[in-house]
Amino acid sequence: MTDLLCAKIWSACLGLDAKHSRVITHPKSGEPVHVGLADYFCQTLFPALLEEIDAPDAAPAEDVAAGEIATVALMALLGPRRASFPPAPIRENLFAHVTAHALPRKKSERLKWIVQLALAYGCGWGRVTPGRDEEWDGSWVSAIQEVVQIAYAFIRKAYATLAMDIRDFNAVGWLEDTRQALKSEAVLITMRFVNRLPMDGDPEYRKYQSIRFWLPNLGNLYGWIKGAVFGSPKGNTAAGYFRNGLLFESFRERGAEPGLDVVDVGNVARQICCHPDEDKEYEGGRCARCQSRCLIVADVYLFVPGIYLPKRFWRCPESDPPHFFDLDLARCPHCGARRGNKATSLFVRAKFTTDHDFLEEPFAEDTTISV
Repeated sequence: MTDLLCAKIWSACLGLDAKHSRVITHPKSGEPVHVGLADYFCQTLFPALLEEIDAPDAAPAEDVAAGEIATVALMALLGPRRASFPPAPIRENLFAHVTAHALPRKKSERLKWIVQLALAYGCGWGRVTPGRDEEWDGSWVSAIQEVVQIAYAFIRKAYATLAMDIRDFNAVGWLEDTRQALKSEAVLITMRFVNRLPMDGDPEYRKYQSIRFWLPNLGNLYGWIKGAVFGSPKGNTAAGYFRNGLLFESFRERGAEPGLDVVDVGNVARQICCHPDEDKEYEGGRCARCQSRCLIVADVYLFVPGIYLPKRFWRCPESDPPHFFDLDLARCPHCGARRGNKATSLFVRAKFTTDHDFLEEPFAEDTTISV
């Protein structure tokens, strides 16, 4: 593409963007809603741009010419606003990604993929032409702001899920009271997502916390951002991989704040009634129906510290998978095995603990159970 045509597309795109609004009225609530970049560009701006530059035959992302037009237009939307149109090497670098990852896809998907590639490129992904232009080489503020909006949506969804699934997780009014706090959290998480460069020796999941390691062949950019927020699917359980996400990292770092509960992950004790006619789990020392001490097992769960506290149990040395029994017992009530000399801490609801559970004892802690 010639610089003259690039300049024409650049100017037309900025002019059209100034005329169109990305804020619409929600048909049900009547509240203003911010339209996502992909919908705005694919449904509104790009068709208008083709008319503006007199290229009606270039159907959206149907061929190389339309792909080039879309690439330059998105660089105009997402790039440095005070900069001139991007130098040829940078345009060619981004268009190489478009050629590899967008144009081979179905016609109905191409334009949306070009949007994702431009957005990721603006945040530092896929750069192979450093040092060519000071204004264009860094991350683009508008691209980062778009990722903040996407991360914010996923963070809201994460909080909604936590409120439903975790006992006493900020159950009253969490959404309205924390809206601004969640937006601030989205900014923090996005900046880590954009700037994080995993080092040698870091855990594998660190790659999923960085936009630099996005692999378009494995999935779209939105799924990668969701994985960075929620955690990469590398753990054995939902709680196991949530702790690999940037949101959990934020929880662990900030400590308790008004209006935002901190979530932790650990081995949570649960009791299973052993009677043949009962098939239920319960919390507490004894089953409410049969009044017996039943099988104590542990699974990895998310919980709110303070609502759940650590309590020590003996681990049955003969059980596999492991089960546990109370400290006041010398033998496992299920198999008769004698206790060892180490206790294991499991998390239990605070209402079912006593001060005695937290007294210092002259035995070592068993760390063989881990999350």
